[in-house]
Amino acid sequence: NNGREVGMDEEGTMTTTSSSLYPTTSFLPNSMPDSFFTSPSHDGLKNNIRSWSLGAGKRGSEETMEGDRMIEVEESDAWETSLKMKQRPYLSRAITRMIAKEREKRPQKIAKVFKELEKAEDPLWFQVLFEAKEALKQEAESGPMIYSGILSQPDLFTAAVKHVSNVIAGPDMVNPIIQATTIQNLFETNMTEEDKKTIAMDAMGCAVRKPSNEGEVMRVILFNTGFHALVAHRLSHRLWQQGRKSLAHYIQSLVSSRLSCDIHPGAKIGGGIYLSAGAGVVIGETAVVGDDVAILQSVTLGGTGKNKGDRHPKIGQGVILQDSCAVLGNIVVGDGAVVTAKSIVLKEVPKYARVSGVPAKVKSYRVNKGPVADDFYGRDFSTNLKSGFDGWKAEWLEDDMRQVVLKAFEGYGGEGKDN
Repeated sequence: NNGREVGMDEEGTMTTTSSSLYPTTSFLPNSMPDSFFTSPSHDGLKNNIRSWSLGAGKRGSEETMEGDRMIEVEESDAWETSLKMKQRPYLSRAITRMIAKEREKRPQKIAKVFKELEKAEDPLWFQVLFEAKEALKQEAESGPMIYSGILSQPDLFTAAVKHVSNVIAGPDMVNPIIQATTIQNLFETNMTEEDKKTIAMDAMGCAVRKPSNEGEVMRVILFNTGFHALVAHRLSHRLWQQGRKSLAHYIQSLVSSRLSCDIHPGAKIGGGIYLSAGAGVVIGETAVVGDDVAILQSVTLGGTGKNKGDRHPKIGQGVILQDSCAVLGNIVVGDGAVVTAKSIVLKEVPKYARVSGVPAKVKSYRVNKGPVADDFYGRDFSTNLKSGFDGWKAEWLEDDMRQVVLKAFEGYGGEGKDN
């Protein structure tokens, strides 16, 4: 588009798109063997699909990839093309910046990093540590915070729960009933392995979708209040399921008072959630939120006040709930739907619909309805974790970057001796 060639800029950015809410990774038709092609799912987020959910505001056109040029296509076509994108594991922007910087002068450094990445037992945590070390190079004064929060921790789960415990019950609290160390112990003794994977998914989902995080999970762990509220809710929900309701409510009250985010411990929330700032968000007891949902600030998933029992909304997979919207009552918001800012939803929302207004009405559809979209949202998301957790291969990189890394491997025998 506009005569630009595809490649990396000085910041390590491969391509750009014009999505109105999320960045969207371009589709490279011939860069990988067919075995790497698959329809993205919740597992697609695990593998760093930057976003297949086009935003709600812009109709017109989106940019996508064809050969070596950027072209403009209709939004619905771009959305369906994104369903065919290759899955790629999470790759930190800190690493892409390093590739852009060192590709000519020190390709051996690139080879070394990717050799270590491919050998890493936990590729995601390896990249978080890399982000932390790179941040220290740029801002040495941040050393104590980064060391205590990231570099001294054994894994992502421990780093996240220790930091969240200090956020909601830290030393600045006056006479806390439960100390931060006790809350951290509650995390460690009550959270399941699936909970730990879900927290990692939430961190990646936020890193990928929120521009201010600059594509780095480290920044999410340390600074994103929406992520902090979500992690704390996962503890309170687990306690609620165990019948420890008073303790669950106490954790909820801490989050509400410290982060201004009120999520009832009984609410069921899927994985890969992007909870923006958390401020003003209210989610009721019987609400159910699917995977890959984006919840922006001041969203309410509440009741009408007229019913008891199951009285809160049921939000499908991949839904976008924009700023200050409200969904009220035991109604379903279909998969892939968008509720625009400040809308009030009182009736069920069809799949892929954009709704707006007070009360909200269907204004348009964000994708051509059909089997491709239904396959994307209709799958079972409780599948095994993909390679973003279990292993990492340079062959999964985008085409231009992949060639740089493989060339570095070839030139330095994969050892990457860094001088």
